[in-house]
Amino acid sequence: MFWVLLVAAAAMGVAGVNIAMSWGMNPADGGVLKPLPERLAFGGGMVALALALLVGMGIYVARYVVSVRNLDGRLYIRTANLFGGAEREFDVNDVQALEFRSGKTVTYKANVNAPWKKMRIRGMKLPFIIDMQAEYIDRAGFEKLLARHRRRNV
Repeated sequence: MFWVLLVAAAAMGVAGVNIAMSWGMNPADGGVLKPLPERLAFGGGMVALALALLVGMGIYVARYVVSVRNLDGRLYIRTANLFGGAEREFDVNDVQALEFRSGKTVTYKANVNAPWKKMRIRGMKLPFIIDMQAEYIDRAGFEKLLARHRRRNV
């Protein structure tokens, strides 16, 4: 899905530049360039939308956890990132909040079951997203972290 959105953002950016340069030249548009402010507003809006899509994707994948390990009181979190992954290390005591989200959605076409956890770390503005159906989650270590977090917050 990421690559589809990346291609869509690139296409929107190219379309925005094309609109800014030539909107109105087609016979169906009247064959005369639209005024520059209109072309810049429309084309610039398309480019801005493409950039917003890219920034949103970048933030999401930087917070999407692909693996979690809990070793000797240290938490090792690997995220996807746009180009390659990144591993970060935190003290287990830096975990401020763990919130479970059921991820269940039922519509007339689909029945989605994608549980995930939102994990806040001290000193970080955005939480991590932990897919509970991922293959590389240290479940035993994560359960120890959950138990420790529950005891601390009771």
